[in-house]
Amino acid sequence: MLTELNHITLQADGRYVTPEEWQPVQTYLAQLRQRFSAYSKIQSAAEQILQEVERRLLMRSPRFFYKGSQDMSAICRRDRADVLRYICATLLTGDITAYKQRLLCWLQTIARSFQDQRAARQTYEVMGEILKEKLTPQEFELVRPIVQITADMLGD
Repeated sequence: MLTELNHITLQADGRYVTPEEWQPVQTYLAQLRQRFSAYSKIQSAAEQILQEVERRLLMRSPRFFYKGSQDMSAICRRDRADVLRYICATLLTGDITAYKQRLLCWLQTIARSFQDQRAARQTYEVMGEILKEKLTPQEFELVRPIVQITADMLGD
């Protein structure tokens, strides 16, 4: 939302903002209660969410977190925790543009360096499944695009 507000003010330089230009801001404000609710639910269940992601991925393959003979579990666990916090922050701010520019470009570089984009995609697809189970449908619709963008960008 911050990036969008900046864009709106730049576009409206020297004039008043039109109601159509304000619509994204009004939509964001109308969703604020649900955003806080989803944030609180994810925050309080973060450890269980992360454990369930790992459990489901290991069910797919017991060596899911291995790169050759090296166990990458601890690094992956740390990265998933960081990403979940950034997803929550983006949920509150509604600023997907900033999320893409800051976090995802950095993580994309890491995922490519390990040459395992498929695993990254699967990780965040599974995280999305779990979040869908933990949130109301309305709350999940707010977080779904963030998780989807994460899976798409890291999985490419």
